Amino acid sequence: MKLIYCPECEDIVKLTPGYWRYCNCRASAGRYSLDGIVDANNFVATKAEITGLAVCFGIPNEQFVMALHTRATFTAWFYGDVIPHHGNVKVRKINKDRIAKENREAFEYIRNLHIKAKKEEEEEENK
Repeated sequence: MKLIYCPECEDIVKLTPGYWRYCNCRASAGRYSLDGIVDANNFVATKAEITGLAVCFGIPNEQFVMALHTRATFTAWFYGDVIPHHGNVKVRKINKDRIAKENREAFEYIRNLHIKAKKEEEEEENK
């Protein structure tokens, strides 16, 4: 999972596909980019986008779940300017002026995927 840390308010926020998520003071924001979406129910995270003061970092999901149950430690890594990106995950800085427009586009894109999936479900049921 990818998260952002805001050095201004010290908030940590989990990234989600398409929608920009903000810290408490709104000085930092991030999301998974839309090109990571495969379909309405299956998301493949390939790119994180951040803006403002955000510092992006990741935690391996499996390690986190294991640590949660066993109270063991887990490894986290930083992306972007702190160290080179990990694997095929890319982090890029985004201009804040683009965020509102892209949030609307993300909402429409995801909404249309859900409508299409629902129609396909209904057609399958009617067969």
